[in-house]
Amino acid sequence: MDRRLLDRFLLLLIVLACVFLVEKVIGVAQSAADGLTIASEQGTVQGGSGLVPRFINFDIGAATVRSGASHQGDTGGIPDIPPYVLFPNAGYPLTLVNYTIPPDFATGGDFEARLLLSAYSGNSFPCFYVLNTELVGYGPGHSAALFEPYWAGEPSSSDQYIVPVNDSSIQELPITFQSLDGFPAYPGDAVTFTLWRYADDINDTCVDNIALRSVSFTYQGLTTYLPYTVKSP
Repeated sequence: MDRRLLDRFLLLLIVLACVFLVEKVIGVAQSAADGLTIASEQGTVQGGSGLVPRFINFDIGAATVRSGASHQGDTGGIPDIPPYVLFPNAGYPLTLVNYTIPPDFATGGDFEARLLLSAYSGNSFPCFYVLNTELVGYGPGHSAALFEPYWAGEPSSSDQYIVPVNDSSIQELPITFQSLDGFPAYPGDAVTFTLWRYADDINDTCVDNIALRSVSFTYQGLTTYLPYTVKSP
């Protein structure tokens, strides 16, 4: 009887030891896999250019309007129509948006702007409208940051652009603001983006409003500001 009890006790110890070893092996394998995943993710980010695209969006309803530009009101009794900026067919109406350059901005980098615009249906299509733009930054201890605008893939820089329209559908208009040599922008600078409609220009043939529906910017941000998140088991 005592011998059988001893054998059973030894067998139980062996089983428990095996379970413990299996759990340890599984735990080590899982830790190694997690480590490889994290190392791979960090290597992907740090092993590239060191920059990733970051985004700045604006509330178009809070944009400053001057010289005849206005915000679309409660048109037609519909309360949820977004407050687009309207450029009338008169003078040189303009809008401005301001932002502070984030701390992960690569000093001296460029900005990519994305505009969404549409011509009101009261225009006689096809027609053209003329836009003019500027991007300037200001900060302590250095000269103002200056940029050269490149419109919609144009090979040369120009403040002015003639936009052709065939109907009242929404158009996407990209602008690349390249940093001017010797006048770079720095993190923390205050930046002002200005957009005019040159309605009195001879090349502006649209006879009704132009609506600016959205403004957003993209810049290259340093990967050193990216957080690393490790999932809990």
